[in-house]
Amino acid sequence: MSTQPLYTPPGERETRRDRLHHTIAFAVSIFLTILSFGAIVYAIEQGASVGFVVAFIVGLAVVQSAFQAYIWMHLKDEGHTMPQLFFYIGVFVTAVTVVGVVLMSWWH
Repeated sequence: MSTQPLYTPPGERETRRDRLHHTIAFAVSIFLTILSFGAIVYAIEQGASVGFVVAFIVGLAVVQSAFQAYIWMHLKDEGHTMPQLFFYIGVFVTAVTVVGVVLMSWWH
């Protein structure tokens, strides 16, 4: 007895390459999370600079969020032009807002 469905719509078919990409993305996400916890442990045990650890963790968070958006939100797929557009506009607005807040806090 087969566990495969009799019919799978073309849009729902998952290729072997897609499964491999998802597995690699999951492994990289776990690795980046372990690096973040490792930075905290290193800061506690070795007395590393708090500024460096915060910058390192924020950098890892940016890399991980971009990686996950690319893989899990299907930004790599064809035919997702409008979601990609809105996503990139959101990233741009967020970057401008963060830079503006940082500049305002320095000049205050």
